[in-house]
Amino acid sequence: MAKSIDAVIAALRIVLEEAETQQEWESFDVVAVNRWVAMLPGAWRGRWRSFDLAPDYSSEAAYRETFIAHVRATLAYLENYHDAPPSRRFWSRPFKRSASQDGDSNVIDLPSGKRH
Repeated sequence: MAKSIDAVIAALRIVLEEAETQQEWESFDVVAVNRWVAMLPGAWRGRWRSFDLAPDYSSEAAYRETFIAHVRATLAYLENYHDAPPSRRFWSRPFKRSASQDGDSNVIDLPSGKRH
C-alpha cells in the first residue's frame, strides 16, 4: 500500500508544480487531481472521498488558487499520514454474534439458524 501512496504523492507533486508555473491559466481541470486520488488504495470503496476536488463553477474546472490549495493540502495529508490511511466503516456498529439464549456461553447462534 505504501508504494501506491508514494506513487500518488509523486504524481500530485508534478501536478502542483505545473499548476504553480502556469501563471497565465485561471483554472485547471479537476480531473488532473481526481484521477490520482482514484488510484489510492481503497478509493473504489469510497475511501479518500474527501480528497476529490469539486469544480468551482459549472464546468469541470477549479480556480487556480483553489486548485493549488487543494493539491497542497492533499499532499500534506498523504505525507503526514502515509502509514495510516483513513478507514471506512460500512456499518454503524461492529458485527457481533449473540450467545445462545439457553445460557451456554460456548454455543453461538449463527444467522443460518445453525449452532456452532
